Formats: sequence, structure tokens, C-alpha cells
Amino acid sequence: MGAYVAELAGLDLTDAPRTTVAVGGALVAGRMADVALEVSDGRSNYQWTAPVWFCEPWRPAFGLLGLTGFFDHFEVTVAAYEEWVTLKPISG
Repeated sequence: MGAYVAELAGLDLTDAPRTTVAVGGALVAGRMADVALEVSDGRSNYQWTAPVWFCEPWRPAFGLLGLTGFFDHFEVTVAAYEEWVTLKPISG
């Protein structure tokens, strides 16, 4: 996810920590911000704060979900063939 996404979300990355990471065999520069996130099914909402890295250059047409900040909050079931995903918040 590029820095332009952070700008669209109203996040100022000027003082955000910066590092270089390897993603998919390429090196990218990233800045990290703690971001308030929310998932809803229309009946209930789940909110949390997660570390989100905004990377340049980011050429893939997809984003990545991390073990920290996403998968540590949900039990995830994916049925790729049937094209559905369920998220169950992990009680903690």
C-alpha cells in the first residue's frame, strides 16, 4: 500500500518510523503508522488498532495482512472456490 493511501486516509507519515523490507523478493521502503481499523457485517462491528506499513514502491495490485495487527485479532476461514471469507474475533 503506497503512501498515497495514507494521504487519502488523512494520515501524516512525516515523523513515522521508516525501514526497508523485502516483500515478494523486492525491497521497498516503508513507513509505519498505528491505524484504527473496523470490520462490519452490517449487524455488528469490530474495532482495533493495528500497525500498518505504507510502502513505496508498491507494485502489487493487492495488500498484505499481517500476523500482527490482523491474524492475531481474528479466526479466519477462507473458501476460495465458493468465494467467501468469515472472520471471528478472537476473545482476549
